[in-house]
Amino acid sequence: MKSIYKLSAISLAFLSFGSMAEKISGVVLDDQNQPLKGAQVNVVGKKKIVTTDSNGQFVLDFEHSKDLELHVQALGYSHKNIFLGTDHPESISVKLIDSVLDHVDVVGLPIHASSLESAQPISVISGDELRDIQASTLGETLRSEVGVQSSYFGPVASSPIIRGFDGPRVLITQNNLDVADVSRIGADHVVTAEVSTAQTIEILRGPSTLFYGSGAIGGVVNVIDNRIPTNSDTNGSLELSQGGADDASQIAFNLTTGNDNVAFYADGFYLDSENVKIPRNPVIESHDEHEEEHGNEAHDEDTDGHNEEHEFSGVLENSAVQSYGFTLGSSLLLDNGYVGISYAFLDREYGLLSHGDSHDEEHDDEHETDHQDEPEASEAHIAIAALKQDRWQVLSELSFNNAVLSAVDTRIGYTNYEHIEIENGAIGTTFKNESVQARLDFILQEIAGWHGAVTVDWRDSEKMLDGEEAFTPDSQYNSLAIAAIAEKHFGDVLIQAGARLENVDIKPTGLETQLERFIEHDELESIDFSLADSFDPNSYSIGLVWDYHPGYNIGVSMAHSERAPAVGEIYALGPHIGTNTFEIGSYFDIESPEHEEDEHEGDHEDHQDDNHAMAHVEFSRKAIKLETTQSLDLTWRKFEGDFGWVVNLFYNDIENYLYQFNTGLHYADIIAEGEHEEEHEQEHDAEHSDEGNEDAHEHHGSGNMPVYEYKQADAKIYGLEAKMLWQATDDIKVTALVDSLKGKLTNGSYLPRMSPTRYGLIADYQLQDWKASLQVMRYAEQTQVSGNETTTQGYTMVDLDAHYYMDINGYDLTAFAKIRNLTDEAARVHTSFLKNQTYLPGRGISFGLRLAF
Repeated sequence: MKSIYKLSAISLAFLSFGSMAEKISGVVLDDQNQPLKGAQVNVVGKKKIVTTDSNGQFVLDFEHSKDLELHVQALGYSHKNIFLGTDHPESISVKLIDSVLDHVDVVGLPIHASSLESAQPISVISGDELRDIQASTLGETLRSEVGVQSSYFGPVASSPIIRGFDGPRVLITQNNLDVADVSRIGADHVVTAEVSTAQTIEILRGPSTLFYGSGAIGGVVNVIDNRIPTNSDTNGSLELSQGGADDASQIAFNLTTGNDNVAFYADGFYLDSENVKIPRNPVIESHDEHEEEHGNEAHDEDTDGHNEEHEFSGVLENSAVQSYGFTLGSSLLLDNGYVGISYAFLDREYGLLSHGDSHDEEHDDEHETDHQDEPEASEAHIAIAALKQDRWQVLSELSFNNAVLSAVDTRIGYTNYEHIEIENGAIGTTFKNESVQARLDFILQEIAGWHGAVTVDWRDSEKMLDGEEAFTPDSQYNSLAIAAIAEKHFGDVLIQAGARLENVDIKPTGLETQLERFIEHDELESIDFSLADSFDPNSYSIGLVWDYHPGYNIGVSMAHSERAPAVGEIYALGPHIGTNTFEIGSYFDIESPEHEEDEHEGDHEDHQDDNHAMAHVEFSRKAIKLETTQSLDLTWRKFEGDFGWVVNLFYNDIENYLYQFNTGLHYADIIAEGEHEEEHEQEHDAEHSDEGNEDAHEHHGSGNMPVYEYKQADAKIYGLEAKMLWQATDDIKVTALVDSLKGKLTNGSYLPRMSPTRYGLIADYQLQDWKASLQVMRYAEQTQVSGNETTTQGYTMVDLDAHYYMDINGYDLTAFAKIRNLTDEAARVHTSFLKNQTYLPGRGISFGLRLAF
């Protein structure tokens, strides 16, 4: 903790300021020369923002004596940059044009950026738009955003997938700080950033993520709330909802208040849901999976055969959720900024889908006659995850005016995370993560027209996994980085450039315990368990935005990005129950007595031995190279008038891409000899013991887990994202979107679990106090699959929303109804490891009230 105090002291050391104050006033008008209320005006490179009054007028005080650049924006209008010389007028008039695309500033970057002024594609979702799409998980909330799809491990565990990237390549942050959960090492784990109390969600794609470090090479999702308030204006909201396919009851609130010197914030939420309803039995037997791989889709059209073998209850077993949390925060308001602190607590308990009713069904069927007097035997296996997290944040933004610095932003976070998996009342596996992060953004004074910032980012975390199903060793992670970003206008062209230098140290502290379960004892004696890994990823980017015509611009961005591997990608070895897989990191090799290992990267044939000869795992600690990406992004925008669009083309050429593929083996094929013999002894003893029978079934089920191995190979990921909006009339707005990508190894093989092509159409109709929205989203069949991966049928999702807005004694009250999956479509998610055990939720209808003041 001493390091945190030192970093905080650095920021406070720059509080010296004082120069001649200047003032400029003006008026902001629309294209009909009517005053615009609520438009925002700020000096580029400065923190202060003023808002126009009901007459469209503003007065801006600032400390500046050089050339002046103003940025003016308003919701529903295009932005405008005003360049004024040193001898600028005391009063100006600014006219803004209607825009069908919202122009929203980005908080996640230390310099001024917005959704329409960046060389890279950035999406910002806030206000009513965020509340309308809000779901129980971050992934499901963002699943309809162009370029973003979602994994699916039930209604509680769903993470964003950006341009085919997920896991350790997509960073989830809360107020610009890593959420520090374990969702990046296991897609089945919960993202702890709470959506119900968030104010804004930012999605950064492409080279703009460089500033967040190597763990963000695929994208950044920044969840922003007001836990440390920047002003004391009294406002808040309360929302209650009931229903949906999971019959969820939810309440959430937030409140900000204070006085001239101190601001206070509080929020909280409670969620209680049942097992989610699904259209039909999701279980695919091994013979069905074989038929699917060869194009036979009959099993998805007719499930009578399944229902004869497995009684279907109409719900996805073990998918219920109960969760609550709260946040308290306060800030000291200063003349030049604020300093604040917050504490948040999260408690969540949810079922593990891979332990549901379908667990080891084949084995249960084999012994059905032995358990006719115990019909509950298969249903007795209950597994839940119990999650608790404590999170502290210290944030400050301080503006001043010396020769070098314009402002210093300080962000410090401490997180204590614990996740326990409980099976039949007994603790099975425990995940812990204690993490500290400190980030200092030094916003620099303008130099020859350049606006820039330098960031120092330090992170330290300790992950601990304990239990028979711990698939990665305990580890310590430490990183230190320095980054710089700058931009300058050259007439109608904005140039942006950035670079980041980073050091990452990874030390496995529990490797011996991890290996002794799976590595032969003779080999263990030759391993040096004091080993550690150190990586030095460096990244840089350059881009431009060209406003080639009023209301149009083109963005071009190129980047060189390097990524250090995550602990799980190199040291994983063990059963990962949540994904129903046995994972093997890249530091291990599978050796088979009957087969030579394939020497060609990406060419992974089925390793399964027809004669069932035992394979074994060897610890090789081969050289792991930095994952290096050369990327190109092209963006074309039209944002003025009643018709607009954003079109993105992206291309990533990746060296040493770390990916996880299905080897074709199963857990039972690679169990170390000693454990294999022990297993047979346990099963033999269990045959003579009713008490041990359930455990034997459980162990046997684990043996059927498919083995997934991490490998490095060169790859290319490229694609298209497009979003078009049309304000057809004052009441009707139509949005169309499409995103499509390909992920291939350089030998021509497809990468596994790539997002399918998707087309969407959204129609919004608003008449006075009523609003209705219809969304139709088509997910194409995914046939571009890797070895030992099956295809996934396409599906169409139809959602319908209705809102009624009321003003009651000055309070804004909204009544709403939402229908999800209107047609009760049976849909599998190709990106999920559990796609053959789950469906997306069936038809669900929910109702709610939202009060804002």
